[in-house]
Amino acid sequence: MKRIGYWVTDKKFKKMRFASFHDICRDAGYEAVRIKEPEDLEKQGPFDVFIHKLSDDIGSALDGDEEAKELVQKFQSHFQRCPSLLVIDPFDKVARMIDRREQYQAARDCFQKLQDDQYFIPNFVELTNTDVSSNKKLIEQAGITFPFIYKPAAAHGSAECHHLAVVFNEDGLRDLPPPCVAQNFTNHDAVLYKVYIIGDHIQVVKRPSLKNFKQGGSKESTVFFDSYGVSKPNSNSHLNKLDLKEEEPSDKTVLLSPDLDKVRKMVTALRSSLKLELLGIDLIIEKTTGRYAVIDINSFPGYDGVDNFFEVLLDMLSKRLQPNEREGTRKRKSSEPLEKDLHT
Repeated sequence: MKRIGYWVTDKKFKKMRFASFHDICRDAGYEAVRIKEPEDLEKQGPFDVFIHKLSDDIGSALDGDEEAKELVQKFQSHFQRCPSLLVIDPFDKVARMIDRREQYQAARDCFQKLQDDQYFIPNFVELTNTDVSSNKKLIEQAGITFPFIYKPAAAHGSAECHHLAVVFNEDGLRDLPPPCVAQNFTNHDAVLYKVYIIGDHIQVVKRPSLKNFKQGGSKESTVFFDSYGVSKPNSNSHLNKLDLKEEEPSDKTVLLSPDLDKVRKMVTALRSSLKLELLGIDLIIEKTTGRYAVIDINSFPGYDGVDNFFEVLLDMLSKRLQPNEREGTRKRKSSEPLEKDLHT
């Protein structure tokens, strides 16, 4: 019997109802094992595959948190002792998604290789200090105009990672604690598409998002918000509500509905580049052009709204455990250390 080990927080275990995963696995001839104590990995194993939601811990470890470092290192040591273990997803690949600048650059490089201008990453730049004059030069050099979105540099590791802001003018540059990323705001009629990926399986879920803002900036004060709150399914934030004059489509409005063939082409390219099996892509469609903008990528997202998640997950794992699939997966070196040294 193939054994599937997994690590998730208590919160994710309950929210995603992981208890049902055990029943689904058992019925299909697999054994699911929830790992609670990394000290006893050898006793709980052996495992054929290991899946995890350790992105926050990896983010904290890279930020210097000693407890998180110890946790991550325990798993890495086990992986190194078990080179045939299939890890989804490899820690070094997940680590690339922690830093937003690095994440955006990786996606931008992917789209440039794709040579298809219907996909893009809105212009971005990393800001590492509070000097308004130098930051103004940086955003101008990066082709960023007001309004833009402020995002903490770290995409995982703490609740603060999801505390964003809309910056409307130069005065707002004083409001931004570094390190952070400034990214052009793209009007998209307050509609966000969560693109959930489980191996080859793709599902798109529509969510609320930020309303349109006047391009070129304004005198408005910086607006801080929680990205989770604004984009949750039942969000009723004033930031979701289009202005009355924009509720009816104009002649310049492009129909905001994703073409699934275009989405699949985008996902195939990103998966090939990022080497991740479990990921979520935040996709918006530019109001006036219909181009597809990727504004965030997350490893092992919540999969809210995905039909039969655990059945799809098990199907993906079953395929990856086949001998012909495993040979290609081994090339990823699942035990490869993180790109940044956790021991420093």
